[in-house]
Amino acid sequence: TQYYIFFHKMITSLFIMDHNGETLFNKTISDSLKKNLSYRDIFKTQVIMEINKKIIREIDEKAYNVRNSIIFSNENSTDKDYHSDHIPILTIGTTTFQHICRNGIYLVAVMQTNVESFIVWDYLLSLYDILKKLNLSQPSLMNNNLLKLINIINFTLSEEGVPQKNNMNIDTVKKFLIQSY
Repeated sequence: TQYYIFFHKMITSLFIMDHNGETLFNKTISDSLKKNLSYRDIFKTQVIMEINKKIIREIDEKAYNVRNSIIFSNENSTDKDYHSDHIPILTIGTTTFQHICRNGIYLVAVMQTNVESFIVWDYLLSLYDILKKLNLSQPSLMNNNLLKLINIINFTLSEEGVPQKNNMNIDTVKKFLIQSY
């Protein structure tokens, strides 16, 4: 019933952060809490803060352009995708971070072993899809439904950090949640 049974340990840590780098959810699979905290700090510094700096730089540039009356009528800052040129994978030493950013939240998987990236991407995208369908895809909604979020992640990710493909269907998740309460 496991997604890819030949992997003993796949994801060693899973966390969800908002666009400011605040942790909304954290699951430690095989690392100490201290090491997990450093993973979140590294991700916040290397990814979220860099994206936020880019946003601030672009806002400052637009303000400068307004002051100097050099505005192009076809530019629309609300359509700018600040993540479009950002690589959603970060490797530092033997630690790899893979993430997706949707609706102001980052879903981040940390791996210590060499795993197939497509398995992790598939899990993160499927997890986000489940959260969206259950109306849990925004930071405030996650905070208000933390027990439900914990149950979903524990159901879709084994204790060894292996995504559970059979548990990634929305109907299966809903049935599990009904049975859990």
